[in-house]
Amino acid sequence: MLLAEDLSYLTCTGGQAKLLNDKNPHGFVSLNQVLQERARTHSDVLLAGFPERKAREHDPASNGSDWEVEEFTFASFLQASNAVAAELVRAGTLRARQVQDGLQTRIVALLSPSCAEFLVFTFAAIRLGYGVLLIAPQNSAEAIRHLCLSTKCAHLFCHSVYMQLGINAFPDAQDDTMSGNLNVQAICIPPRAIWETFSPDLPILDPVLSPSEEKDAIALVFHTSGSTGMPKPIYHTHSVWTQGLPCLPGDAAFTTTPLYHGGLPDFLRGMMSLTPLYLYPSLHPVTASNVVSAVAACPDVCAFLSVPYILKMLSESDAGMSMLQSMRLVSTGGAPLPEETGDEMVKKGIRLVSRLGSSECGFLMSSARDYVTDKSWSWLRDYSHSLGLLRFVPAGETGSYELIVDKTFSTLTTSNRPDGSFATGDLYAKHPTIPHAWRYAGRADDIIVMTNGKKTSASVIENSLRASPIISEALVFGTSRPALGVLILTADANITREHVLAVIHAVNSRSPSYAHIVDEMGIILPSDATFPKASKGTLLRPLAYQQYAEIIEQAYQALESGGVADPHLSHPSGEALVSYVRNVVQSAIPECVSLWADDDDLLVLGVTSVTAIGIRSKLQKELLQLVDRPLPSNFVYENPSVKRLVRTIESIRRGEDAKPSDDVFEVMRDLVAKYGAFNEALHPQQPVSSAERVIVLSGATGALGAHILARFLSDGHSEVVLLVRAKDDVEAEQRVMRSLERRGLGSVTSRPEWAKVKCLAVRLGDSNLGLAPDVYDTLTGSVTNIVHAAWDVNFVANFDSFAPVHLAGLRGLIDLAIASRRRASLVFCSSTAAVVNDYTGQQPIPESLPQSENSPSSLGYSRSKWVAEHICARAHSGPLNGRISLARIGQLCGDTQHGIWNEAEAWPLLIASMKYTGCLPSLDEHPSWFPVDAAAKVICDIVRVPNELGTVAPIPVYHVLNSNMETSWADILQHLAASGLNFATVSPQQWLSQLEDALLKEDDARTRAMLELWHTTYADETKKPKSQPVYDTYAAASVSKTMKDPSPISADLVGKFLDSWRKTGFLPPARADGVARK
Repeated sequence: MLLAEDLSYLTCTGGQAKLLNDKNPHGFVSLNQVLQERARTHSDVLLAGFPERKAREHDPASNGSDWEVEEFTFASFLQASNAVAAELVRAGTLRARQVQDGLQTRIVALLSPSCAEFLVFTFAAIRLGYGVLLIAPQNSAEAIRHLCLSTKCAHLFCHSVYMQLGINAFPDAQDDTMSGNLNVQAICIPPRAIWETFSPDLPILDPVLSPSEEKDAIALVFHTSGSTGMPKPIYHTHSVWTQGLPCLPGDAAFTTTPLYHGGLPDFLRGMMSLTPLYLYPSLHPVTASNVVSAVAACPDVCAFLSVPYILKMLSESDAGMSMLQSMRLVSTGGAPLPEETGDEMVKKGIRLVSRLGSSECGFLMSSARDYVTDKSWSWLRDYSHSLGLLRFVPAGETGSYELIVDKTFSTLTTSNRPDGSFATGDLYAKHPTIPHAWRYAGRADDIIVMTNGKKTSASVIENSLRASPIISEALVFGTSRPALGVLILTADANITREHVLAVIHAVNSRSPSYAHIVDEMGIILPSDATFPKASKGTLLRPLAYQQYAEIIEQAYQALESGGVADPHLSHPSGEALVSYVRNVVQSAIPECVSLWADDDDLLVLGVTSVTAIGIRSKLQKELLQLVDRPLPSNFVYENPSVKRLVRTIESIRRGEDAKPSDDVFEVMRDLVAKYGAFNEALHPQQPVSSAERVIVLSGATGALGAHILARFLSDGHSEVVLLVRAKDDVEAEQRVMRSLERRGLGSVTSRPEWAKVKCLAVRLGDSNLGLAPDVYDTLTGSVTNIVHAAWDVNFVANFDSFAPVHLAGLRGLIDLAIASRRRASLVFCSSTAAVVNDYTGQQPIPESLPQSENSPSSLGYSRSKWVAEHICARAHSGPLNGRISLARIGQLCGDTQHGIWNEAEAWPLLIASMKYTGCLPSLDEHPSWFPVDAAAKVICDIVRVPNELGTVAPIPVYHVLNSNMETSWADILQHLAASGLNFATVSPQQWLSQLEDALLKEDDARTRAMLELWHTTYADETKKPKSQPVYDTYAAASVSKTMKDPSPISADLVGKFLDSWRKTGFLPPARADGVARK
């Protein structure tokens, strides 16, 4: 909680400033007005100071150098800037704004280090009626030229140290490409002597415009970093830096941030609040000793403002740490400070605050708080949330939210959305308990999407790596690849690879498994290597990827091929081969797993999709010298034990196919036998009224499970226990709440019914579901219904890899139903994929148990559902007779209220492909999309079906899908066009060809991953389309009204899909005419 009296000019955001200024307007609207008025009323109050190192060769006490502070009071600063303005006019370099100029925009550019001359010149130009383009000196000559031409500058004023750079930008002082014969001259800024020796009698040049006229004139021009091309100018009016700021008292502050970045905004905050700011000149090297000495030379400094790399440097110095500990406030901004570094600083008593702002928006949020009781320095607070100026929009399926700044935000200077708001591209995580608190989670363009569809933030991993003192810089890569990699710059040339890998392993331990970096993909660059960076010091990611593209490609080639074969390997066989494979596998198994056998399932032991790639790479290296054939990419998934890996390797050496070493149908039957052996239940039946129902639900973090939960809660007669894969119950609830919010169901968590929800962290494959004995016993005594909707939709894994977690988890829930003292029933959510091959084109696929192992598709996912159905059937024939049923789910789509449909699924990706191709394929299909909320209602109806104890009938099977297939794909194309989607309709082959060409230039791993499936389905124009399966729905219709007469896919529903995708940026905005092109 932040009290009003704790609010400081340094932490007062634009939203808070609006609240204050609306209540007590200060009346300032122009920078010239502020300076002139402050100089009149507070002439001797200190405004700014620049500590400067002076050589003192003849003073032994100074050790050869010392620091002096060049100070400005309000009066002396007005006089100094006025003197420079007068000199510019006298020399004929610039002319003061005249009445006839009106509000005409006049810009001059400034290329200078952050120093006293910079600040004085800026206000001199402003006094003459110019806006000042503040160019960061780290820009190239080409970028400087671009900025000057795009802002129509007539003059480029340069500090002497950057004069040559300015000349290089305009070697001919002429350019004909953008603004006619625009003559841009590089001119030295007036020397310091002008304002150090001016006459006190020099009259003050009064601006020709009144403050009210000047408020809308351009005062400052900042620019973007140019990370995706040339930097772009960002124009700021006088009113942005007057009406958008508060007049608040505060402590004298010291900043290392240059004036051409955040230094000038902090100076303006201090000017408004009559509080001095000391600025470290960028002419001096930034070292810990220099910064500490400079701070010591400045009196009464109580706040230190800096950027992450300087704070990290100071925190590693005893003198620097002591200085930071002495401050009332230490601010970080400009880039993310590594979490580990910040946490360590807070532990050592530093009152650390994070400030978020940008040139486009101004000051947005800070982590200002009660520093004694609240240590959450990295969680930014929206203290002006009541105004609705900041909006956080779910960013697809990432679990993060993109920050959108409303058009009414007082310091917003640009927009990039039709409604005038600004999408920042910054992603944030929501704090689970602190209201309106958000933590930076990366940039939308930092998100890496791998070929398996998993997403991770490159910047989060990079920041964790940079927190180590041995790593100076890191660049994570992996877009459209099977695994992540990282390029490392070490802090010292003597640091070994083993030391770097130890840091990578530590970061892996805190990251989800799919975001792990295997040893082979940790690439240490030469000591003289560098990464391209913006003037703020932030990484220019696209340029860095381009610079190191060859090294990245070589890393993946080595990972794929196994690299150069080890000449010392003896190509072992027999027990030696087993030992070799065992050692390779051991390196991929988590350290916490100490005992395991050669026939144990590697996926159960903790081998992930990423570490499986590493295992395959190492085994490939062993095979390279003997077999001129690569191992299948799915090699470890298809052979998930040491025994099976060895057996398959030996088969390959004999020239046999690298196929799964066991008969797939035999394994399917074995798994049914393994998990389908039951003992009779012993518990007597107790009557259950609907008011006493306790429902156990798995899968609430998925789309179907979330809607089932919402449906149960809307009924209001049930307690719901949610089983969630999580480390503890708190995280379990957080995951569920995020899932509900992503799907437009977040409001249910604020209703009274939410009190009936209990979230439990489980491990479905473990005994008693991984629950503590007392918790499990409580469940067995209360549960009346179980709905199992959790299953990994993994189309890569071998089917028996589903056994240790999913099949074992199903068995665990069946055991819970058997042990329940209230005779609980169980509904298992299966898939139509389990029976898709049963369609002959004659009769609909029946609502009954599939008998043939050929019934499912060849995917491991489909076969695992077939096995699961047979396990359930055995339970129905035994202890759960009349108490278990199958809900076989078809193709689900977005819900009927919000149209939210998972953007990673095939149909949404196909529709969204038009943004690359401008076209969509004409397909001879009648999609059977079923809204997910309708499916949830059907599931709830099935749950209400009374138990039929003692029945001899087969296990009940219900098809939950849209049997109304009257809407053709051609109809859907018309619906898409009517909703404003702009595309041409072409043949499937032409669409595929255009999409393949487009994806060569686009970073879209999810769409690229679908190409193989689409090729198989649509590429051959001579191939007769396969008949769409038709499913019988009589049983489902008999228990659910929703299934009796399902609605066709309507234009309204399709429009809701598009609206949802447009909100997330998955699709472009609607166009007006709503007519498809042919």
